[in-house]
Amino acid sequence: MLKFGILNITPDSFSDGGRFSQKESAFLRFEALLKRGFDFVDIGGASSRPGSLPVTPKEEWSRIGPVLELLSKQQKTHFVSVDTFHPEVIQKSLALGVGYINSIQGCLDPLIMQEISKSGAGFIAMHMHKTPKEMQIDPLDSNEAIQQVEAFFQHSKELILSYGFTEDRYFLDPGIGFGKTFAANESLLRKAKDWSKNYPLFYGISRKKFIREKLGLDFGDELDAVCRGMEYLLEISGVNAVRFH
Repeated sequence: MLKFGILNITPDSFSDGGRFSQKESAFLRFEALLKRGFDFVDIGGASSRPGSLPVTPKEEWSRIGPVLELLSKQQKTHFVSVDTFHPEVIQKSLALGVGYINSIQGCLDPLIMQEISKSGAGFIAMHMHKTPKEMQIDPLDSNEAIQQVEAFFQHSKELILSYGFTEDRYFLDPGIGFGKTFAANESLLRKAKDWSKNYPLFYGISRKKFIREKLGLDFGDELDAVCRGMEYLLEISGVNAVRFH
């Protein structure tokens, strides 16, 4: 199972906003994650927490660009996954040789998808109900979430393969916490074993609100230990990759 570490270069991410806003601190975080055994580092310049507002491509690149350029000089961008859906940011990231593009909006415009495919980078398509600003106002219940994610997986797989990606160069993410109820998130976790038979799965559950509230935990070592235990269960269920702190 591949492990993607999280590097948020944002002022407002839910557990570490503002900690890595400077390229020097972000670089040290990147190095620390690789030393901990992560295969890739997922770098994002826009928060997608519930209620967050969109960020322009210019602002997003102003946050992550200096870090990617520094990593490029050290020939380390192939260890990077960029969390974005803006074509301008994707193109600049691909030019620096990043390993993955991670899109919370699922598959993107055909032209940019073809560009990602031709670059040799991998792609991660995530299911999200509505937008971060409004996704928890009327979230999907268990049955709705299972049906919508299943349809999303089927459609996304067909599209991604049609753009020239090979089976080992993409993942599908059910979007735990992105417009789903507590019960729906639990159902998506339980479906991992079944879905793993047909799809390359990518799950992100690290420090999620529904886990914190269920166990009455705040951010800290205890919460991270619980999430790591859950990620081990996902691994033995056949999940191909996880994203965590």
